Amino acid sequence: MKLETLSRRTPLDDELEHHVERRLRFALTRFGRRVRRVSVLVEDVNVPEGGTDVHCTVRVELSSNGVVAVHEANEDAFTAVTRAAERASRAIARRRGRPRRRWERSGPPSGDVHEPATGVESPPRSSHAH
Repeated sequence: MKLETLSRRTPLDDELEHHVERRLRFALTRFGRRVRRVSVLVEDVNVPEGGTDVHCTVRVELSSNGVVAVHEANEDAFTAVTRAAERASRAIARRRGRPRRRWERSGPPSGDVHEPATGVESPPRSSHAH
């Protein structure tokens, strides 16, 4: 898993960078090779009420050519990163549990049923009840 961490309008010191790497690796390691690349953006955003929020956006590129993106905001950068990592993990787990779309399925369309040949034929059915 390749991990890229960027920051905008907030200092990305060694402690925060280490926290980002540790939380994302912990949250996403269970998906193994399904996670190809992870981009994390930590951004300081001034809110209208005069406070400051730190926004954390996590974008995960999956080996199946899918992308999962989550966003989290909090006053504390470490909390925003932790929650975004947890949300990304849950989003990938949900995506894995979804049935594949029709064009992604392998095999015949759902209306066609193909049973394997067994070499034993069933007796013909009678058209009248006994």
